[in-house]
Amino acid sequence: MTVLVLAEDYDPTVDRVVMTLSDRGVPVFRADLSWFPHKLTLDAELSGNRWVGVLRTPERETKLAGLRSVWYRSPTNFSFPATMPRARREHAEREARFGVGGVLATLPVMWMNHPQRGADNAYKPRQLTVAAQCGLNVPRTLVTNDADAVRRFAHNSRHGLIIKVLAANIIYESGQRKVAHTHLLTDDDLADLRHFEMPALFEHIAVAVGSDHRARVNRDPVPDPRARINHHAGMKRRVVAEFGARSTDEAISFVAELKKNGRFQQDVY
Repeated sequence: MTVLVLAEDYDPTVDRVVMTLSDRGVPVFRADLSWFPHKLTLDAELSGNRWVGVLRTPERETKLAGLRSVWYRSPTNFSFPATMPRARREHAEREARFGVGGVLATLPVMWMNHPQRGADNAYKPRQLTVAAQCGLNVPRTLVTNDADAVRRFAHNSRHGLIIKVLAANIIYESGQRKVAHTHLLTDDDLADLRHFEMPALFEHIAVAVGSDHRARVNRDPVPDPRARINHHAGMKRRVVAEFGARSTDEAISFVAELKKNGRFQQDVY
């Protein structure tokens, strides 16, 4: 039984996972949706209540009925020639999304993460709401484009305030790929909130470790080894950060956010 990995060509995390699966004797079929239709072909027929057929590249193929699971990591969009008329290209992209995407989405296998669930959970305010409704701890959070509201929220923060983007943190500007990192706001940041027009997400840092170290929910390196951050991906598709407070040795769990395309560290394997 084969694991289908849908991911962009360059992804070091996927490279490590694929190598680990191969070392353990697990067949893997890796592809990017941008390969369709040039390097990726779908041949699927409805048989009874499921689709059967193959996914094929020039080098290999895999049977849909032979898949055990799908890792929908971060595939790029379907790609059609730029020389096609715009209306025709947009039509082809829609057909590919609903055709290829529709067939794959129905496969009765384990998904990580199903694109439909991923679309629902792309909204960080929804993630936090669902987590709180399930009885999990969430950090105090503000979504606003009001500078005065940010300063008010920061004034009530005991351990500091971080800012996050609400959607993808990749920005393409002047042909360059830039990353909008989670950022710990300083006093200078709070004093100068000019051009603050779009909404952003702000969170209180949840836990202080000892007198001079902080375990931050923004994935900063944590100097105290007893302030550890572990990410768990479960069937509920949640990410939990665990903090061991040095003063009490009592673990406090917070849901920071769901990040389905987070990078894994080398020592995971």
